[in-house]
Amino acid sequence: MTTPPDASRTSWWTNWRPDGAPGGTCTRDGQSTLASRGGAVDHLGVSTKGVVTRRNCLEGLGALGAGSLLGACPALEASSDAIAAEQHPEPTEERPDPVAAPQAPANPEPTPAEPAAKPEPEPEVAEVPSPTPRRPHVLFLSIDDLNDWVGVLGGHPQGRTPNIDALAGTGMLFANAHCSAPSCNGSRTATLTGLAPSSTGVYGNAQPWRQHLPDAVTLPEYFRRNGYRSLGAGKLFHGQFPDPRGWDEFHPSLCRQKPERRKGAPKPKRAEGGAKFGTLAWGPLEGPDSDMGDAQTVDWVIGHLPKEDDPPTFLACGLYRPHLPWRVPQKWFDLFPLDSIQLPDVRADDRDDIPASALKRLTHDNDHKKIVAKGQWKAAVQAYLAASAFADAMVGRLLTALRESAVANNTIVMLWSDHGWHLGEKLKWRKFTLWEEATRVPLIVSGPGVPNPGVCNRPVSLLDLYPTLIELCELPPRPDLEGQSFANLLTHPKAGRKRGAVTTWGRGNHSVRTKTWRYTRYRDGAEELYDHKADPNEWTNLASQPKHAELIARLAARLPKKSVRGAPRRKSYTKAQLDCDPSIYFEDDDTEDGEAAED
Repeated sequence: MTTPPDASRTSWWTNWRPDGAPGGTCTRDGQSTLASRGGAVDHLGVSTKGVVTRRNCLEGLGALGAGSLLGACPALEASSDAIAAEQHPEPTEERPDPVAAPQAPANPEPTPAEPAAKPEPEPEVAEVPSPTPRRPHVLFLSIDDLNDWVGVLGGHPQGRTPNIDALAGTGMLFANAHCSAPSCNGSRTATLTGLAPSSTGVYGNAQPWRQHLPDAVTLPEYFRRNGYRSLGAGKLFHGQFPDPRGWDEFHPSLCRQKPERRKGAPKPKRAEGGAKFGTLAWGPLEGPDSDMGDAQTVDWVIGHLPKEDDPPTFLACGLYRPHLPWRVPQKWFDLFPLDSIQLPDVRADDRDDIPASALKRLTHDNDHKKIVAKGQWKAAVQAYLAASAFADAMVGRLLTALRESAVANNTIVMLWSDHGWHLGEKLKWRKFTLWEEATRVPLIVSGPGVPNPGVCNRPVSLLDLYPTLIELCELPPRPDLEGQSFANLLTHPKAGRKRGAVTTWGRGNHSVRTKTWRYTRYRDGAEELYDHKADPNEWTNLASQPKHAELIARLAARLPKKSVRGAPRRKSYTKAQLDCDPSIYFEDDDTEDGEAAED
């Protein structure tokens, strides 16, 4: 392992656990359940056996400073001791030099004094300009369909994501982050162009965004225009609509994001078990992780991590899992025995206070009844947890390689998911809603610009990633971007932020999330209001209560003032009009699901 050359470079990776040992899980209200692995736990929640634990995940991370977690990584602790020894060496006993000149006698004969020599003038030294600081590299890590079932977010008590949790322990965890649209194409287009769905009309999954927005300068393209190498692999844009012009190099090709099977490698075989409900499909696979496409993507990204003398690099990695189908190697299913699975909290009457117009917009609304009737709810939850744990392992491989590289301490890491996912909450499956399960996402920023690990509960949007990164990398600002940089929250996580995080699902349907409230208004004027302090599951719609009229008026002022007509769908174009042939790859569930919201 490469050790940092000086003490200042041990800063943000000090807390990183190379083995990704889980320290516990968080419940949705932030309380922690410590994973007992033996040994005592000190007042900071650090196990004497080197396992990082958390007593209160959403409040305690900020207290876990870099120095307090050195014991969690013995290799770093050793290297830190060595660095300290170099800077402050122990005093050593003086010994006679065997080749020194003989000592003069104790009472030497007096000698005549010599005239003092005139001091020679000191030579002039040319002034050397201080080196220009190098711009940081960026590792932009996207995970498809990962909801808040992440250890540090506490969406599910059995979520097992030790590597993502460890990254959160080194940077800023945004515990109240939300997507701009609850669809792959809508969310990714907004995130990577910096333009809101209500302004572009790209709401769903069947809209070729580049043909509709020919002048949009995407995040990777903007970095490329400003002196960065732009490299990427895996799912960054929606699978059917990659964007070749944003990259210097892309794997497996500029027109294909889905990894191809290695030459001569057999197709992974399905092990016993699994189920299929239309496009909802899952089950274990035989074979190692290396057979999976995400493993190939991570291999490529590791191989393209910048070297110490490389120019600034924007390196993007897009993981497909836990997107459907939830098929990963058997060992990930084995982590979650079926008889131990805990189901989400659900109320049978949860939809009684939901506006009729909202219920009409729900797609695949029979999924829950079918899954429950067939006794497959626990199996589906198990499969999603397994697919998420597999994705977390891929994150761990990549972050370990970065940590051992020469550029670890000059690389900003930004980890995010495009939207959440329902697994029975609100009696709903998949994404495509304006409820918390579909909008809340993991978001972590670590590296230069994040002096202390912590948790920020201010509402932020994926629309804010673009302006934040260009500010952190000191690129020219873009006033036309519709997001708001949250770079200040990396150093002052309690700083004020009034705008809230807005999610749009189809024309005229918007939801705004603040620190404690969610307000949703549909195109026909129907409303929902939830108090997250008292009702984190959004079980009670308060919109009809007169006492909240003033609050609703204030929250409604934060919704978009315009909502443009939906962009043309794929069928409106010929293949010759598309940058890449969309038939090369079709998502398992996204095309049919995304069309309902594009009016």
